[in-house]
Amino acid sequence: MPLQVEREELEPCRVALTIHIPAERTKRTREAIYQRELRKVSLPGFRRGKVPPQMAKRYVDERDVDEAAVDQAIRDALKDALAEQQVTPLRGTSPSVEIVGEANPAEGFTVKATVALPATVTLGDIDGFVTRRVVSPPTEEDIERALAEIAERLGTYQPTDEPAAEGDRLRATIEITVDGEVDPAASFSEPTIIQVGSNLDAVDAELVGMKAGEEKRFEFGYPPEPDDEARSERPATCHVAVQEVFRLTPVVLNDDVAKDLRHESLEALREAIRLRKLAVAEALADHELERSLLGELVKRSRISLPDEMIERISATRLHELLQTLEQRKITLDMYLSHRQISFSDLQNEVREQAIGAASYALVVNHYAAAEGITVDHEEVSRLIRGRAEDEGVKVSRMQRTMSESGELEQFEDLTIRRQVTASLRQKAVVRELTG
Repeated sequence: MPLQVEREELEPCRVALTIHIPAERTKRTREAIYQRELRKVSLPGFRRGKVPPQMAKRYVDERDVDEAAVDQAIRDALKDALAEQQVTPLRGTSPSVEIVGEANPAEGFTVKATVALPATVTLGDIDGFVTRRVVSPPTEEDIERALAEIAERLGTYQPTDEPAAEGDRLRATIEITVDGEVDPAASFSEPTIIQVGSNLDAVDAELVGMKAGEEKRFEFGYPPEPDDEARSERPATCHVAVQEVFRLTPVVLNDDVAKDLRHESLEALREAIRLRKLAVAEALADHELERSLLGELVKRSRISLPDEMIERISATRLHELLQTLEQRKITLDMYLSHRQISFSDLQNEVREQAIGAASYALVVNHYAAAEGITVDHEEVSRLIRGRAEDEGVKVSRMQRTMSESGELEQFEDLTIRRQVTASLRQKAVVRELTG
């Protein structure tokens, strides 16, 4: 017998179905379950399933049968109602069902099912949107700075009698005490190399100006350290004895050095640096343009997200954050204190991030589907080959590793996003500017 179903749209991603289950269905369901239970009864002298019904029924609990019949009737009716109403629940969720009144399998009864639906997207129109693509090409100062970094990287540290300056390295012993107790994690009884400028500001300020053969004792205070309660904001005493001071002597760049770096000349090295920095600037401009175009498309689209979807994404993001904190040996209380927010603030922040990420992904996928954009497998293969070359492994091994880690799917998403951006770029007004 057909069901009577009343549909109520609660919100864009939620619907309520009031389902009237007729007595004929519940009676039929109950009888089938009752007969099944009778066949399960086993008594001496009878084969299983062959016990006479009049004897077997004494061993069947009628209340259990009634409960099972109600449950089965609800499941069957819900399945049929969803199909009839063409309702597809949100993936990973089950409808919430409540019985209206009493449910007696000998009579008809009514249930109300609340169903979470998948997100909906109505794409906006980006035609006429005006944005900019700004490329900041490298300046001569940028190139000279890069050359200086190469010269320093290839340079060597030589002993000096000059007072220590920032960037110098000291061979020294150091002892730090907190409340009269030596801090073993920050102390070295044997001479070790200390770089001036890579320590706490208060310590580096005392190291600057020290010469070989000098020693010094001074007091300082640890700054707030959310991942180290033992030292956070504690007064300490430092005793340092300097054996030697080393200063970097950069290499003098010339054609010979450039050839060692696989360039024909110093000028060729300079040009390679310029091209590399220009490529980075172009990539950054493309990234910012993508953010602008996709952000505007999201803004102009109508998006409805079910709460269950947002809660699931939020829970995943929060779990990943907690795992990261645990790996860094930072408690949640430390993290919240350092950021000066409450746990409720963090939950709201994560929820907003989840809404943004879900909206972005949905709009990209819907636009791709509307425009017939699919994964560019050739580009994915190029990306995999490039990664394999960078890491010095076989392409097949890199593909297997990326597939297992989920990175391969990220590469596929990347190719779709790039094609979507290219399509949007043709529809929008993009002004090319030089920064």
